[in-house]
Amino acid sequence: MAWPERWFPFVLLAVLGAASVEAGEDAGTSATLLPAAPPAVELDVKYNISPEELNQILAAIPAAPRAEPRRPRRLLVFSRAAGFYHDAIPHGAQLFAHLGARTGAFAAVVTDDPAVFEPDSLSRFDAVLMNNTTGEIFRPGNYAELDDAARAAADRTAARYRTSLAQFVARGGGLAGIHAATDTLYEWPEYGEMIGGYFAGHPWNEEVGVTVVEPDHPLTAAFAGDFTIADEIYQFREPYSRGKVRVLLALDPARTDMTRPGINRDDLDFPISWIRNYGAGRVFYGSLGHRREIFWHPAVVQFYLDGIQFVLGDLDADADPVPGQSEPSEHP
Repeated sequence: MAWPERWFPFVLLAVLGAASVEAGEDAGTSATLLPAAPPAVELDVKYNISPEELNQILAAIPAAPRAEPRRPRRLLVFSRAAGFYHDAIPHGAQLFAHLGARTGAFAAVVTDDPAVFEPDSLSRFDAVLMNNTTGEIFRPGNYAELDDAARAAADRTAARYRTSLAQFVARGGGLAGIHAATDTLYEWPEYGEMIGGYFAGHPWNEEVGVTVVEPDHPLTAAFAGDFTIADEIYQFREPYSRGKVRVLLALDPARTDMTRPGINRDDLDFPISWIRNYGAGRVFYGSLGHRREIFWHPAVVQFYLDGIQFVLGDLDADADPVPGQSEPSEHP
């Protein structure tokens, strides 16, 4: 099936080749390779950001991926907000499109059209990234105003997209989620299981301490050690459990203001990033991404590239939950 024309404007990747001059030993000259121009990326105008912000994003992108792609990879960057709209969505879209193009790790398609989840189109991708998605992303925006017949038709379409995504991941596809990806599809419990948990409030939007839970894990190589960062920090509810996911980063209560209102976990277990297996598929979630500047934080950019390569199947890492993985102590 041909791709609907409306998707092509969402991302256009044009890689400009390098030029070389012909030379040989007999001619007494040496071959010269001119440097390649940076790949050009064009996104729909809804993802426009300021030139200054784009330059900061480009400056944070590493020169090469940590792992060589095993084959050409395609990443679907789905950026629909059916609930709260994060104004960092365009920044995430720009980062992930340029990240793939500049490193050669993948080719990105950025869209907010849920029709991309039709089974025959989703099968063209290696992984899906939920870019600050919120709400019931598979329903039309005017769902509440539809009559009964139209609403039933919309429900059937949404159910088809749900089944398509679940089968895609269970059969070996990848799923990555950024920030509000856990504030998504509450009415579909299987999504909560796949992504690893649901949002349950954000007591912090300030500088906090972050613990690198597994400093020797392949996916935490971007961080030299524990660090501080300013962003909106989530807490999570079921189905989140350290018995189901492998936590990579977590809030450090000792270096964070624990007097903030709205804290609802006495166990002080506030993960920031985790991975898991789901059937034959791989899942990566990172909650950092509310603030725009997260998308040009060099260590986070590298971490997110590594997470994407993990779900694409190019960067091998153990995603099994760690038996007895230490959780923070309860309130004294």
